[in-house]
Amino acid sequence: MVNNKTYSEKIVRAYKAVSEWIVRGLGQPPQWPRNLMEWVYYQSRFFPKEFLRTTKKLEKKGFDLYQIAKLFQYPSSVTHWLYFPESNFGVRGEYWAYGLSTQEGIEFIEKTIDILSILRKEDTFCNNFKNILLKKEEIIELVQSYEFIEVDQNPEFSTVLPMLNMTLWHYAILIQGGLRIYSQELHGPYSLDDDETLFVREYFNLKPTRIWEFTSAFPYDKIIFYEIYKDLQIHVDMFGHYWTSSHPYHKLARVSIITDNKRNLDIHEVKNLYKKSSDTLNLGNSTIKNFSRMDWYKKWIELGYFGLKPLKDVLREDWYPPQDILTMAKSDEEFKKAQESGQYHLRLVGTALTTLSKEKAVAEICNMHLKTIYNEWERKDIL
Repeated sequence: MVNNKTYSEKIVRAYKAVSEWIVRGLGQPPQWPRNLMEWVYYQSRFFPKEFLRTTKKLEKKGFDLYQIAKLFQYPSSVTHWLYFPESNFGVRGEYWAYGLSTQEGIEFIEKTIDILSILRKEDTFCNNFKNILLKKEEIIELVQSYEFIEVDQNPEFSTVLPMLNMTLWHYAILIQGGLRIYSQELHGPYSLDDDETLFVREYFNLKPTRIWEFTSAFPYDKIIFYEIYKDLQIHVDMFGHYWTSSHPYHKLARVSIITDNKRNLDIHEVKNLYKKSSDTLNLGNSTIKNFSRMDWYKKWIELGYFGLKPLKDVLREDWYPPQDILTMAKSDEEFKKAQESGQYHLRLVGTALTTLSKEKAVAEICNMHLKTIYNEWERKDIL
């Protein structure tokens, strides 16, 4: 049972939602290109501290949290920051938010939750399985102002679109080192008239050329799919996973595709985009073919700093990580800590999932987060 008198109600509510998702997803972090709990460990070494430093500089310039939140635009990647405390489950010595005090770590988590509540229009943690980013009036204007292509009059779309979206999904995973939500946002479902539903797939930051030179071959920085379905149920969770009541492209009625500032690609342009996307994905796969763990750790650090680029641009600061942070990626000591982090996470969460009921597992995993955030972990708790 969580002690609500000890912990912030806001943080407790957030980590109950996170823990419910972990239990529902069986607690396994992605394993490509490595155990992504190692990714989380490396991010926790700099991201919370750099985030607070950067946002406080913006606040001194007169920015409020609403304006700062809008610079991030997309909530799923922000939701992922809630994972940072997991990097230190049971690991002795350093606080999970490296270089911060306990109170500053709590401040980082609370700001993360506040940003999510600004970016999502309804349920901050998608407990209703909707990721709502647009207001009703925005939906009406969008549907009325964009020219949608009727799929039954252009049947090739039903074949090409799923292939294109799958390619972009894998491309986003590749250029974000395993975490597509830093280049992909799925939002909706938005209810329309006549049992129709709008679902939006946005792909962005598709050309981070300073991190990946091969992305210069990709034709666009941003692609948005506005898809209208008939008689289809769609569910979306807070980490950008989605599932449907039947095969979505069998129910697709109309679609509008925007690439940067261009609207309504026709079937020829969509086929061309699919080919260019596939070609660039193949270039990327060739680039990483012989990557070492050190190569990936360096990329993870670069990608973490790239996530703060919108804020750095406003401050007219270079977003690229400083040399001492990049040097950290080459440290054998840090590598061992990252591995330990992944191993303890799997052990702790795995034990909860296999020995406890779902309800008790949620409570146990939630308490692990809270103990870590509030700096109450002791190694004897888990041995």
